[in-house]
Amino acid sequence: MENVKKEELRTILFYNKTLFTKDLKELLRLRSNIIDIRKGPKYMEVDILGDYSGVITTLGDPLFKSNRFEDFSCFWDGRFWEAHEAIESLWRGERDLDMRNYYQALILVCASMIKFYKGELKVSDDLMEKALSLLTKVPGYKREEAFKKLISDYKKNNWSK
Repeated sequence: MENVKKEELRTILFYNKTLFTKDLKELLRLRSNIIDIRKGPKYMEVDILGDYSGVITTLGDPLFKSNRFEDFSCFWDGRFWEAHEAIESLWRGERDLDMRNYYQALILVCASMIKFYKGELKVSDDLMEKALSLLTKVPGYKREEAFKKLISDYKKNNWSK
């Protein structure tokens, strides 16, 4: 029973971003359980469903791995897909329309950053415009409160280093 659960688990393996090449991406994409391979600002991410031992055989041990998408602080580390997943869980449970718009805007910012690092600049720009448009619908006091939390996360995680 434990093997079945492991095979269904979505995991992101993080490697040094200098490993990323289009040839490597194509080689890894031949594995049916690979969801995506992304090069971000700090890491190459191998997003996989289930058994990832074949990736480790090919690339070696990852710097770290994650299968818990609960914390927005990963945004400050350039791990935009994880942040997207964390915010999406908040968005799904939110009943306040203003806060739903705020969370949806953050989801779009994360998606924009993913597309930016994939070189899909037009898509990235379009997503960012949608995010900014949604943010304008959120009352100032709610944006300010949410923004203060983001700045607090930023300082706590010191993303600028």
